[in-house]
Amino acid sequence: MTFVETREHRPEMERAIKVTRDSPKAILIGSVGLHTLLRGEGINGLDIEPTKDVDVVLSQADAELFSKLHGGKLTREPLVDMRRRKYGVPMGDNYTGEILLLSTDPFGFLRVVHEDMRGEDILRKVDIFTEMTGVGPIPVTEHVLNAGFVEVQLEELKVRVAKPFFLFATHANPFARTAIRMKRLGYLIPEAYVALGEDAYEKEVKMALRYISYGKANVLDLEPKYSRFRKEEKVRNYDGRVVMVGDYVGTELRKKIEHVGRKMGIGSVEIGRAVGIFADLFSSYRSLEKRTELAELAI
Repeated sequence: MTFVETREHRPEMERAIKVTRDSPKAILIGSVGLHTLLRGEGINGLDIEPTKDVDVVLSQADAELFSKLHGGKLTREPLVDMRRRKYGVPMGDNYTGEILLLSTDPFGFLRVVHEDMRGEDILRKVDIFTEMTGVGPIPVTEHVLNAGFVEVQLEELKVRVAKPFFLFATHANPFARTAIRMKRLGYLIPEAYVALGEDAYEKEVKMALRYISYGKANVLDLEPKYSRFRKEEKVRNYDGRVVMVGDYVGTELRKKIEHVGRKMGIGSVEIGRAVGIFADLFSSYRSLEKRTELAELAI
């Protein structure tokens, strides 16, 4: 059983099937893509929140076809970086409120809209990423579009899901990383290790780092009008924030991954190797770049 086939997450599967029927070349990414790769007998007990949208990768041409099929037009929307921060307010005894901080970055995605703002509800929940938008700073390359996916059977339909390297890269890069995304990514680590085998898994993690490295180049190549954006800490400390992912997975997230891996029926040795390889490679990001090991991987 895959995670999206569980009762709580079935709406995610239904949206994935709907989009794939309309656009067979759609590649599931984001939460729904990751959830589709997770499987195991104990998967019902995983504490992963359902997501209300579905993120897909399409070529620009196929995105246009998808838009025409639904009688709408493609519009570009900005990605929004959301962070929650607790703050104290003097309203009664020990009152604590919550504020949502939003900052728009220069990256975006595509959505199908109708001029009359009607149309199918599914369209309001499909975020499309193409070679023209990337996924944040992570590039959508020909390799991703033509070979960067696996096929997973969902009911009577086979859907395309991004390979682990792309899910790792789009979840762990400095522009995407949140506590929730890191938790989801942690669940995929032992699953990918078992599915691929150690050698292929190690190459997959290195490939993720290659795409993250490419993402840094995309950030530095932004137009001059984004000069203020390039001064933000996540840009100035891009490499350091990648290394922090390795440190976090190897320490704070390790116990969570071990617990979830056992529920998914994965052995302790396999979990330990999966976590160790991922953490070591991400923590070694700077030296891997300097030795040009990442640049040797074709994307």
